[in-house]
Amino acid sequence: MKLKQFFEKNKTAIVIILFAMFALKSIQSCNRQNSIDVASAKIKHLEDSLNVKIENQHDSITKLNFDLELAVFSAKSAEKRADAIQSTAEKTTRNTTIQIK
Repeated sequence: MKLKQFFEKNKTAIVIILFAMFALKSIQSCNRQNSIDVASAKIKHLEDSLNVKIENQHDSITKLNFDLELAVFSAKSAEKRADAIQSTAEKTTRNTTIQIK
């Protein structure tokens, strides 16, 4: 009976305390969610940054491979020209006759 009277007498105070506890827990939940959102945004930004770096490195590798292929082709072409010039020089030397008087 005394407990019932205590609750009847302090009903307003109990409601205020329960509401304050509910508000506090709601604020904690919002702060936790806000922290999760901030962390997710940072992770997304980091992921985008890393993807850009990966794409840039891939482009650089592709460009370097092309430059390498071009250099190899240029070297082969220069070697073929040198061989052709040497062959021409050898043919010219073989076909040249020297007349001694």
